Amino acid sequence: MSKKSTTILLKLQADKPLRKIVSIGGFNDGGFHMSVPYHSSQAGVIMKMPVNYLQDEYTFPWDSIPEHFSAANIVKLSYHASGQAHFSGKNIRSGYNPDGSHRGVGLQTSPTTTPITSGPSAAVVIWGFSDYAVYSGTMTRAMVFDLQDLPQKHADMNGLTLLIYTISSSRRSEISIENGVKVYYIQLENRWGKRALRKCQVIEIPDENIFLGVHAMRIKVNMGTSSGWNLSGPGQYDKSGRGHFLAACYPTPSHEFFNALPSADYIAEQVAP
Repeated sequence: MSKKSTTILLKLQADKPLRKIVSIGGFNDGGFHMSVPYHSSQAGVIMKMPVNYLQDEYTFPWDSIPEHFSAANIVKLSYHASGQAHFSGKNIRSGYNPDGSHRGVGLQTSPTTTPITSGPSAAVVIWGFSDYAVYSGTMTRAMVFDLQDLPQKHADMNGLTLLIYTISSSRRSEISIENGVKVYYIQLENRWGKRALRKCQVIEIPDENIFLGVHAMRIKVNMGTSSGWNLSGPGQYDKSGRGHFLAACYPTPSHEFFNALPSADYIAEQVAP
């Protein structure tokens, strides 16, 4: 079970309606979940992606992706207090197999009581804002980001990324109020000693050990579609920096690799010959 979710809204211009983009909520037993239920695309792909966290750039062949499925419905990313992270959704396979392995797409990462300090726990990228649902003004739990307030370093920055940070409750005294909004400034330091200070809006969840910080940035997106979203979750890696992270892409990318993926859908599994 989870507490009522917070809807993140995007203000494009003063005379334009707000757009609903992301939903984030907390589980009563710890951890949080997030999804993008407001976009017109309902089918995509979910994957466990290879990564090397010790490299700024990392390339890999498509066929090296260990887990990849098509999904006929939108998915939700869950990050539980135990460190279990996985995708789930309507008719989407999730949970554990009898041997303890994940069903569908999931992994075991750090518990939320020892949150990642070098970067976000999850992130979402959105583009093609006009294909997101219009906000009706009836929600009581909402967070607003004004696109005009976010720096645009280049004219072709056509997308937005939201970085979700898991922050220890020991830092709660550092939360401040700015224009009626709870704000937390997170200090990050990567493996190379590079530091960054990022302003986050705060989401309170039932987990007493953590709260969430949401930072928004404008970015350039070139995914081959006019509108869509990517959702990525926490990762796992070894001492060499090699590991995996969870990723969802909607709509399905146009690359030929995605033309004949196995389905993550229960219904497809049941009717298959």
